Amino acid sequence: MTDPTVTNPEDTLTPEAETVVLQIPLEQITADPGQPRKIFDRAGLRDLGASIQANGLLQPITVRQVGPGTYMIIAGERRFRASQAIGAATIRAIVTAGITIGDIRVKQIIENDQRVDVTPLEQARSYQALMDEMGWTIEELGQQIGKAAYRITERTVLLRLQPDYQGLLDSGNLSPTEAYELATLSPRGQKALFKAIRSGACRTAADLRVAATAIADAESQMDLIGDEPAGPTPQDRDNARTFERQLERIVSLINCGIRDNQVVAVRKIDPNRAEHVADMLALMQKDLRRIEVAFRGAAIQASFLGK
Repeated sequence: MTDPTVTNPEDTLTPEAETVVLQIPLEQITADPGQPRKIFDRAGLRDLGASIQANGLLQPITVRQVGPGTYMIIAGERRFRASQAIGAATIRAIVTAGITIGDIRVKQIIENDQRVDVTPLEQARSYQALMDEMGWTIEELGQQIGKAAYRITERTVLLRLQPDYQGLLDSGNLSPTEAYELATLSPRGQKALFKAIRSGACRTAADLRVAATAIADAESQMDLIGDEPAGPTPQDRDNARTFERQLERIVSLINCGIRDNQVVAVRKIDPNRAEHVADMLALMQKDLRRIEVAFRGAAIQASFLGK
């Protein structure tokens, strides 16, 4: 086995990594500037430090030797920081030799992905950085870290988010699903969809998808014809007005069946037909919901086009 005290940087290119466990002074260890994880919760570090003081370090960190008496962290920066915070002088560490940069980054990503508090943007940046560094495709990265390609794409697309929305995602004020749909659009489209989200127009994931699709369709049409899509024909407008009038009558009729928060229509209908009426209302509810979602999409599209 290679003596870690004489390991030099060239040894990191050997095919198989060799390891030894040492008690290393913290002052001889540095964090890896390429570590994908950048955010460390202070409260979590305090709790971990208290646990280390009470129970000792249950799992050693992993480092590689980068020079005489100097080491760089491969995995366990959180444990390292917690040990620093409690004033520990040394830390137990697995010292590896013969590990490539690609191996290091893959190990860091896998370790970080297993943590519940890793942020979507941290994942996105780590995936993209490793693909850039190693020249890997999404499929190749997926094979290395054991993830489906579409899962990686769901994260890397977040890097297209405008900075303000990235900040909202990091702070928890934007959900990963909302962020993903925003990221699929242009900066102008992101602004329009974010406005719809904040207005309450996207109550469900389906609403969100419809809104994003409506904006994407509007952008595609603008790209094709170089201007905004053609407006409705006079016949379209007549049909729309007829539909609106019929809808107003239906709403008025339904409102007649409710008074003082009581469904008074029940007293007016033959009890033997109650189930049939309930079935019709259930069918109507589904159809009305579909129509509502479609109209909200049209309204968002119109807002995007500035109509």
